[in-house]
Amino acid sequence: IDRNEFQTAKVSYPIEGNHKYSICCVPDHGPRFGVGLDLVCHDNGNWASNSYTYSKIDIPPMFTVNDYEVYRVNRSEYYY
Repeated sequence: IDRNEFQTAKVSYPIEGNHKYSICCVPDHGPRFGVGLDLVCHDNGNWASNSYTYSKIDIPPMFTVNDYEVYRVNRSEYYY
C-alpha cells in the first residue's frame, strides 16, 4: 500500500458514532474533516492530520497540498 499511489491509497470512513463530525467548513481556514481536526487546512496552506473521527490511514502529521477540490452533496427527496 502506497499513499502516493491513487490505486493503492487507503480510504477511511468515520469511526462509529462520529458521523455527525465528518466535515465542516470554517470561513477563515477552509474545509475541516473530523471533530478533533482530523484533517484541517491552516491559513498558510499547510495541512495537519490527527486521528479522532477517522481511522488512521497513514497520513503524515503535517503536509502541504498543491491543489484540492471540495464538492457539495445535496440531499434529494427523490430516490431512484
